[in-house]
Amino acid sequence: VQVAIVRLLSKDDFGVFAYGLALALAGELVVKFGLGRGANRFVPYHAERGERAEVMGTLALVCGTILTLGVLCFAALWTISSLGVSGMPTGEGARVVLILAVLAPVGALDTIGIQTLACFSRPREILFRKHVLAPGLRAAAVGAVFILGGGAEQLAYAYLAGAVIGLVLCIHHAHRQLHAHGILPLPVSTWRVPWRPLFRFSLPLMSSDLVFIVLTGVTTVVLMRTDGESAVASMRAVVPAAALIGLVVQSFSMLYIPNAMRMHARGESGALREHHWRSAAWVAVLSFPLFGLTFAVAPAFVPALLGEAYADSARLLAILAIGHYVSVCMAFNSDTLQVFAQTRAIVYTDLVTITIGAGLALLLCPCLLYTSPS
Repeated sequence: VQVAIVRLLSKDDFGVFAYGLALALAGELVVKFGLGRGANRFVPYHAERGERAEVMGTLALVCGTILTLGVLCFAALWTISSLGVSGMPTGEGARVVLILAVLAPVGALDTIGIQTLACFSRPREILFRKHVLAPGLRAAAVGAVFILGGGAEQLAYAYLAGAVIGLVLCIHHAHRQLHAHGILPLPVSTWRVPWRPLFRFSLPLMSSDLVFIVLTGVTTVVLMRTDGESAVASMRAVVPAAALIGLVVQSFSMLYIPNAMRMHARGESGALREHHWRSAAWVAVLSFPLFGLTFAVAPAFVPALLGEAYADSARLLAILAIGHYVSVCMAFNSDTLQVFAQTRAIVYTDLVTITIGAGLALLLCPCLLYTSPS
């Protein structure tokens, strides 16, 4: 799908489209306000203990927060676009970014739905929704725009329509599982939100979301402001290829924390330890071929697939591949700390990462310090 989009759009148009997608990915974490991690921990915990009211109260709070912050963030982005602030595209580019911005709350709600399915160990439904239906809808969107001869704006509308369809189906599956496990029907008046433990756990872990926001959203904005659409296109064109290295860990992670939380709730420390190391070993081994593909053959791989206009992206892909593989090998350390509610260690690590990431962005893009808004 990524290759098709790159081939379909001009480099500048793809730069704008990729810019909007990067902001949407960062916005998805903003609108969850850290509560997505809390839901992934507490929903399976309360479900295991048969506390139906707490399960529904937690899901209601998280979904309500996503919808509220989604509206506020879209309004803020629309205001920034209207004021013509530097670092924001204008004209059709601004419309593309605003359309894709709606993907933030849609994607966040979809993630909560998938996490709900993971609570009840539904790997087949998660596989279909995440790795069959989602890319299928994206491919259909690209194909429709190609046949109709549309551009970046039409592609953004098609992308959004596919995401909404996927969300509706995910909500349907999650609702069905809540009924199947006896959590629903339950009168709304009986729902209870475990405010104190949920916020005590979730809010500090917003630092982990800030890491992604800085390394994805902020760096993309820096590139747009200093070097324009072409630089954003060169970088974002190969980011999905590097992210393929994390495909295995994403599949494992969706079930890792719910399973670990059930073991923790039952006091099975030995089983939890074995679960951690076995998952880490499988992820490292299964991800290595993807790392070799993206790192070793990048100089030939990138120009052949994306075109000679993106030949300079080969070096970027090789660098990104190293970082992604190291991250994959250590992925379950943070998840395990979340299971034991060791938020302080996670926050300290995230703050160090944010400081280094932001500092390197300013160091390697020094023109940001004195570039005029024009």
